[in-house]
Amino acid sequence: KAERLLIGGQANFGVTGNANEHVVRTQMSSRFTFNDKLEGYSFGGVRDVVAKTTNYTVTEADHDVMFTTRGAAGAVNFTLPTTAEKGLHYRFVNVADQDMTVTAGTADTMVTANDAAADSVAFSTATEQIGGSFDVYGDGTSWLVITHLPQTGHTVTIAT
Repeated sequence: KAERLLIGGQANFGVTGNANEHVVRTQMSSRFTFNDKLEGYSFGGVRDVVAKTTNYTVTEADHDVMFTTRGAAGAVNFTLPTTAEKGLHYRFVNVADQDMTVTAGTADTMVTANDAAADSVAFSTATEQIGGSFDVYGDGTSWLVITHLPQTGHTVTIAT
């Protein structure tokens, strides 16, 4: 029971809300199953798959969720939390023939291809949108972005 854990240096019970919650859960997840199942991987390293058809502000509670653009009729922008808490992970997959952008909640906090201070990454080139995806990890300081391209010829637009 996550609410009954006592974290070293903390006087109160409970891992939920602790500054190192995501790190603690990740380290323990291979040996324990928490009653609130935030770290239970069921689909390729994510615990849920959620389609968004309009702009969405991602929260810490969305940790380990795969977001898709399935059904989107226009561009979709995902805005990350303002703080890149260590251990947070999100996946974004573009399944609609629309622009998909992932934007840092705080400017200059994304690390991606040849840019250590990016503001956003996007699949926004016509005919090069479907199938592209980003895995985004918080390291306590920055959002580390790993780009997955379905084939050669896909372009990632990086805003700084």
